[in-house]
Formats: sequence, C-alpha cells, structure tokens
Amino acid sequence: MRQNSAKKLFFSVLFFLLIFLCCLPAVSRAVQSGSLPEVTDTFVVSADTTVAKLGKMLNISKSLKLTVYKADGSIRPSGPLATGDRAVIQNPSGDVIGCILITVEGQSSPSSAGSSAVSSEVSSEVSSAPASESSEPEAPSSQPESSETTSSAPQPEIQQEFVLENSIPVSSAVQLLSGIASRVTVIAPDGSARKDGLICTGDQLVLQDENGNVFRTINVTVLGDLTRCGRPTESACSILYDYLIGNTSLPADLSAAADVNRDQRIDTADLLRLKQKILENSSSGE
Repeated sequence: MRQNSAKKLFFSVLFFLLIFLCCLPAVSRAVQSGSLPEVTDTFVVSADTTVAKLGKMLNISKSLKLTVYKADGSIRPSGPLATGDRAVIQNPSGDVIGCILITVEGQSSPSSAGSSAVSSEVSSEVSSAPASESSEPEAPSSQPESSETTSSAPQPEIQQEFVLENSIPVSSAVQLLSGIASRVTVIAPDGSARKDGLICTGDQLVLQDENGNVFRTINVTVLGDLTRCGRPTESACSILYDYLIGNTSLPADLSAAADVNRDQRIDTADLLRLKQKILENSSSGE
C-alpha cells in the first residue's frame, strides 16, 4: 500500500511541478484557435534583443517551438523585440506550455488608448527590422553574440510558491526538475543545502541553467508540517493549538502550512485535519 501511495504521489507531483514551472495553467493549442494564451511569466530584455537571441536566452530546444507575437496579435518572425510582445512556447504536439510577456528596457508599454497607436508603433518596428537584421550578422566581429546576451540581458530570476499536500524525498524533487534545470539545489530555512530526507516547509528549490545562473527559485510549503521535518507530527498539533488560543504567532511559511484544509483561514478545522493526516500516515506505515 505504501509503494502504491508513493507512486501516485510521485506522478502527481511530476504533473503539477512541470505544469507549474513551465507554464502555470496554459491553454492547450490556444494559438491555433486564434487567441493568445494567458501570460505565465514576464521577461525583461535589453533593447538589442532579437527573436533569435530570445530563443537562445530561453534555451529553446529543437523539440520546442518559439513564436513571438506582437502587441496586435500578428507574428514577429525576426528582428528586435518590442515591449508588449508575447513569446509563446509549444511542445512537439503543438500544445502551449508557456506564454512570456516581453518588456524591453527603456521602452514604454504599448498605448492602450486605441488600436491605431499600437499599429503605428508596430509598423515602425517592422520598418526598422530589416536594417537591424541585415547588420546583425556583422555583430560577432566586434562583440560575440553569446557574450552580449549573457552580460547585457541575463535571464531574470523568477520566484514562485509551491504547496505540497504531502512531502516528497529530496532525491525525487531533484529528479523531477532535472528536465527543466541543469542543476537543482534544495536549500533549508537555515541556509544549508538539504541533500537527503524529505522536502520541508520553508525549503527553497533553486534552479540553475547550464551556465550556473539561477533562473527560478521555488518556496515550498508542506501542509501540516509546522516543525519543518517534512511531515505532520504531534508537536505540530501543539504548535497549532497554541496559535489558536493566542499563545504564539506563526511566521508566514508556517502560517501557510497551518492552513491544512486550504480554506484561506486558520481555525479548529485545520487542527482536526492535521490530526487526521497524522492518523492517515500512521495507518499507512509512514
């Protein structure tokens, strides 16, 4: 029974982690239907960033497809990016797995006053694109493109929150995220690296690319884990009880873990649910 439970948990976490990190709730095939999907991330780039450079910055593999859409919904096939562009990433099946809103440094957002203002701005971008593209191949002779991308427009770090109903081993988390990041490190609340055991409330998953740059951090909350051990315990019940009667306070991460039933408030129902989780774990042999 324990093995079956572990397998179900593993695949459940695999599904939610990959969906959450790559896209958050993305709309499958939204591009083909004629409407752009919802934005899942924002990305700040330098003024000289082109569509080709963006693909390199996002580490788009050959199996994925990157399409850049202008503010008016038309495709930007090449040339410099503009604030308001959306970079849509699709898997081999054509499903949308991410939609990134582009902001160009020093460039204001497209006017929302009317479509004519947007159209004129887009037109000026298109008319200037060929000149920029024609001169782009000469850039490596004076300054390598890879150096330019790394120094002037590093990929920004994105911080996210992730809530686990039940914890998973550190090794499983690293394995699950290895398809997204070149290196995954689990950092405990005291700042040390957690190399084994269970993921705990307050832990942070740090994702790095092949160059060692941190591009995403994930703050983890394990429901019912108020002792930062990775599981609900009798000590956690005591901590929650003391909080409910006003004898103690909880830091932000433990407050999130104390909302065991996830109804956006901490009350006796959470204490009952916490005790229930302890009994469930005990009966399953954990």
